[in-house]
Amino acid sequence: MATQFDDGALIAEIFRAAARKNLSQKVLASRAELSEEALSRIKKRGSARLSAVLKLARAAGVRVAIIPEASHSTASPPISERHAAAGQPKRFRDRHPELVWSNRGADDAVYIQRALLDPRFTTLLDAAREFGIGRLEREWEMLTASPNSEVRRAQPVTSRILRNIRCGFEQASR
Repeated sequence: MATQFDDGALIAEIFRAAARKNLSQKVLASRAELSEEALSRIKKRGSARLSAVLKLARAAGVRVAIIPEASHSTASPPISERHAAAGQPKRFRDRHPELVWSNRGADDAVYIQRALLDPRFTTLLDAAREFGIGRLEREWEMLTASPNSEVRRAQPVTSRILRNIRCGFEQASR
């Protein structure tokens, strides 16, 4: 019996990756060997059989990885549980689980770096509000110090977004 895989964030990220590549739902369904109706249901529900999720990921050009968590004896509780218990509002990592969906316990620096490498203005603005524009700029400097193809691809957009956020923060503080 096949079980349902329910991770709306992962499925949403697959659809976003397909959209960034300008893949229509029809083309995505065809590449994934799924009916358009099935694809529509998956998108609406945010859940599907794992085999369908993997087909979708492959069709969208996204790699899905399974990474073991740290042992339970040393791992701290998930971020969402820590903040829910403390009554704090959701943090950046909780608002953007798609950035590091395979390792929700990752350090803030990992979330920031993923946001910098997949630059979207609203995500980077959200990160700048929580961590400060200086922190984002320092993380970006570290990434650009030894650029790889991912950094080179993101560099023009990320640099422009960070510059605009910095200017906006400076104007707001006058």
